[in-house]
Amino acid sequence: MVGSHSSLSSVDNDEHLSFASVWTYPTPVVDQLTVRLNSANLMSGRPTLTMVSIYGQQLRDLTSLLTLAAGRQEFNIQTSDLAEGVYLLVLAHNKAIETCKVMVRR
Repeated sequence: MVGSHSSLSSVDNDEHLSFASVWTYPTPVVDQLTVRLNSANLMSGRPTLTMVSIYGQQLRDLTSLLTLAAGRQEFNIQTSDLAEGVYLLVLAHNKAIETCKVMVRR
């Protein structure tokens, strides 16, 4: 047990625990999607946010909507021009990638 406690404390001190999670609503979406980045620490590096098809084709670069600050961020994007289907929002930051599935319904 002592060994597991020691490894736990080393994990607690790991700087990689700073993470960002991407969350969207409503789902499914028709016209306007709200994107929320929770616990975002995007102050270092060059974070990017893109929307891709399930086939990996980049459809939109949403990086300009990111605020390079720590804390929760929220913004809306229009989806009325997208065909019905499943898409992914991909947040790349600090050598990590977070994704969120978005379903568009017509």
